[in-house]
Amino acid sequence: MNKNNLIQLAVIAAILLVAAVIYISNASNGLTEFRAVSILKAAYPEFKEYPNEDLPLQSIRAEKTSEGWRVAFVQEGLGRPILGAKCFLVKNNGAIADPLTYAPLPGSDVFTNDFSATTCSPSTPYNPFEPKCELETCHGLEITCGPNPPTPAPQCTE
Repeated sequence: MNKNNLIQLAVIAAILLVAAVIYISNASNGLTEFRAVSILKAAYPEFKEYPNEDLPLQSIRAEKTSEGWRVAFVQEGLGRPILGAKCFLVKNNGAIADPLTYAPLPGSDVFTNDFSATTCSPSTPYNPFEPKCELETCHGLEITCGPNPPTPAPQCTE
């Protein structure tokens, strides 16, 4: 074997060693997001088709915690961004705990599509009357942009 072949073998061995260390490290860190979702889909067959882009849209939100993975199966809408959700904690040992349901009351469900799997609720309330830009002064005039739908303020070219 020549020197180049030995170098190539050493590089391959180093890559394999790093891959093995990463694999063992991930395995010892416990549950992965993919495994948590798989556990829930096996226990709750109604979620097997999540995520998908059929109407209503169905998405999965997951957040890592020290206890395991918080996973939300969310039904999204168009006029009502979040139609409902079912949320779970999959503990590091694979046990399922804390099932929660989010079902917005009519008239109280105008939210952004930010949804927290940990709290099983929208993260950010949406205020359709809140301006989407700052007040600007241009040539001595105050310019704002409209609240609903948001329109950008004209650019000031002084």
